[in-house]
Amino acid sequence: MPEAKQARFCSQCGAQIQAGAAFCTECGTPVGKTAAPPARKDPEALRQWAPLIVVGVLLALGGIVVGIGYSNQPPPNQPIGRNRPPAAQAAAPGQQMPSDHPPVEIPEDVLKVIVRMEKLAAEQPGNLEAWKQLAFVQYRAGQIQPKYLDKSEASYLHVLGVDANDLDALRGLGNVAYDRNDPTKALEHYKRYLEIEPGDKAVRTDMGTMLLSAQQPAKAIDIYRGVLQEDPTFFQAQFNLAIAYRAGGEDELAVAALQRAKEIAPDDDARKRVEALLAHVGGAPSGQAAPTGSLRDAIEAVFRSHPIVGPRIDAIRWESDQKADVVLREFPMQGMPPMVREKFISRLTSGVRESKKRFAFTDPVSIDIVDATSGETMVNISD
Repeated sequence: MPEAKQARFCSQCGAQIQAGAAFCTECGTPVGKTAAPPARKDPEALRQWAPLIVVGVLLALGGIVVGIGYSNQPPPNQPIGRNRPPAAQAAAPGQQMPSDHPPVEIPEDVLKVIVRMEKLAAEQPGNLEAWKQLAFVQYRAGQIQPKYLDKSEASYLHVLGVDANDLDALRGLGNVAYDRNDPTKALEHYKRYLEIEPGDKAVRTDMGTMLLSAQQPAKAIDIYRGVLQEDPTFFQAQFNLAIAYRAGGEDELAVAALQRAKEIAPDDDARKRVEALLAHVGGAPSGQAAPTGSLRDAIEAVFRSHPIVGPRIDAIRWESDQKADVVLREFPMQGMPPMVREKFISRLTSGVRESKKRFAFTDPVSIDIVDATSGETMVNISD
């Protein structure tokens, strides 16, 4: 007669682990080895660490979902920023999906933990730390399933209903609006934050980026200059200053700002981003030697310098200056949420458009992004 399996219990909160579960449904701790049931921990202790476990899982999914990786690593010709609180380390390494993988969803175990956190917060409406932890977890989940951005906004608004000057909530609401590309709301929350904490360079820089999004490059430039007067080595503001100059049609100043950004780049990835944009805009102010290269080179640079697309390029096959296939291996296009897919296409299209403008090319250009395994076109980028 087979020996009955010993029940498993969570090493953190003492709840019994369900058969086949990867995480404790009470607190989110990854399932480990069989253990005797410890004393159950107080819900207050649960709130202190459960968000870290859930965020870790959501960040691990970031290795799968292009949305998170893309939003955290914008292409070379986009501003960088978005002031986020420090995140926990991933609970497990992310795995890249094959191109035919079904859309990614948040694991059921993690969803249960989020529900549990919502219940615990609702039981103590005055516990602002619990509500802010919940809002941050919902915000991370919102980068995978957009409906959670609505939940995050509601949780942060609850905090402001208790404390209208809570800095975490004001910054969080600004970040939610930033991710929704809603500059009006983002600016409202960032301005309130900065009235209380005017020295926060990251939030000031994010506000400048929202002004850029609102088609106000001159105001964005003023903000970036102000940040750089206080800290000439603040790379985020220096790089975005170049973007703002370009948006305002001041290409020579943009190139000079990029050259300075290259000098203060904090790491190789940041330096490569600057170099890619320098190549994109010509790399030298007017009056100096014209940049070398061709339209094909410029468009290839758009794709090869992209932090997500670039490493997966198998080949770029040109049929003419107007048409090419960019062949990618194991690219999770089908896993993109609709909002992320729209931004992905829009930003690549913008890169192609800027390349055409640089070489005064007016004919239509069409780029097919093709799956290396199936040969099927996943999306078309055209301008």
